Amino acid sequence: MIYPNPKDPLRFPSYKSWLHLCIKISGVLFFSIFFGCSRQPSVVASTEIQQQILQINDSAKGLAQGGDSQSAQVLHQQALQMERVMERTGLERIIAILLISMLAMFVILVFLFLRKTNRLNTKLNDALQVRDKLFSIIAHDLRGPASGLVQSLHVVGAGLFTDEEEREMISSLRVQSVYLMETLDNLLRWSRSQLYGVKVTRDAVAVYDSVEHAINLLKGQLEQKKLDVQCLVDESLFVFADTDQFDFIIRNILSNAIKYSNAGSSIQVKGRVVSNDMIIEVIDHGVGMTEKQQEQFKYGTLEPTPGTYREKGTGLGLLLVRDFVLANNGQIQLMNTPGGGLTIYISLDAQERQGAMGEAQIA
Repeated sequence: MIYPNPKDPLRFPSYKSWLHLCIKISGVLFFSIFFGCSRQPSVVASTEIQQQILQINDSAKGLAQGGDSQSAQVLHQQALQMERVMERTGLERIIAILLISMLAMFVILVFLFLRKTNRLNTKLNDALQVRDKLFSIIAHDLRGPASGLVQSLHVVGAGLFTDEEEREMISSLRVQSVYLMETLDNLLRWSRSQLYGVKVTRDAVAVYDSVEHAINLLKGQLEQKKLDVQCLVDESLFVFADTDQFDFIIRNILSNAIKYSNAGSSIQVKGRVVSNDMIIEVIDHGVGMTEKQQEQFKYGTLEPTPGTYREKGTGLGLLLVRDFVLANNGQIQLMNTPGGGLTIYISLDAQERQGAMGEAQIA
């Protein structure tokens, strides 16, 4: 199957131009019919004409009884002509009403058709952009690291290195495989959210447990860069959010902090409740983020940049974090850390553990 190029989208006529054209044509036809109807006698005038016809008929009868049959015949013919005019006028009025009704129905159908066509065109172009993004990521961000991983495994298996060198290479390959799996997971989640939207089922989630779980999953990357992670979150703090999405949010923010942190530095995760809102801060000490990147992030686009160990990425992780935070009725903000690095602030609904168990799930 040959797909259209999203850079050269389907050339449907402009929705607004079609609508303006239909409005103009409808206006011309409507005023033509209206002008034609306005030239016809009104209801009051028609009643007066009927009364005149009755008077003429009465006069004709009087003349006929008086013996003036010729004058009576003339008046009778005049009354017949006026009756025919009345009948034709009524028929034209009915036809005009039918035409106006048909015209209104036509305009409504055209409007609905154009609106549906415009929506389908927009969805099609969005789907094509998602497809091209997927192909681009698969070709550049997945295939390259996968090929490098395979080649490195062949080299390790050839027995060309010492035991110490092999351990270092295996450690590096483990980190690469984790990043590769993370990229694939982000890619699948992002494509699903773009095609089907974000579905949310909220419940009480322990912030401390989620942070500790993410730290354990990312232990290999932390050890490689010799990073110290401090979880400064009280165990009694809970958020009201989708469990899987909240775990994904914490895991990806921590992974992003690890990726752009300087070796031997530290990462702090803090949490506090402010006016029924759970404020979570993830602070790293690394390269930070430029103003251009922060602006791109606000509008759902982010150009990926390599990490401090030249780790590759797609930028989808943080974009998914943004989408999931917003879907869970939250807010997210990025700010450069004084002295270098980045601080990510997340605000979500706070939830007490005691009241969470009786809460109904929200889809």
